[in-house]
Amino acid sequence: MIVVHYWQDADGDTINIVGVIDDGIDIDNDIDLIVIAIHEQSDFSFTNETLYEIYLRAATIDSDPIPEQAFVVHEIIELVHDPNSTTWNKPIIRL
Repeated sequence: MIVVHYWQDADGDTINIVGVIDDGIDIDNDIDLIVIAIHEQSDFSFTNETLYEIYLRAATIDSDPIPEQAFVVHEIIELVHDPNSTTWNKPIIRL
């Protein structure tokens, strides 16, 4: 699993890799695949100037003649900005 922080504003997108869990990452090729997976995410609408933590899993597209590597978005968490500091935190969810 790959964990990235995603920020979108008027100047464009910023993606920072914050974690690689039980996986490897090829900086030369995987970054483009991660950007494609985020931009093709149709179930979620990103808000400008909001920080998101996105969890992605490596996948393989069964294409002919050669299978292609890809990433799929597993989870998106909208982080909450603390107005008293410069930090962004995961929201507290009470069940």
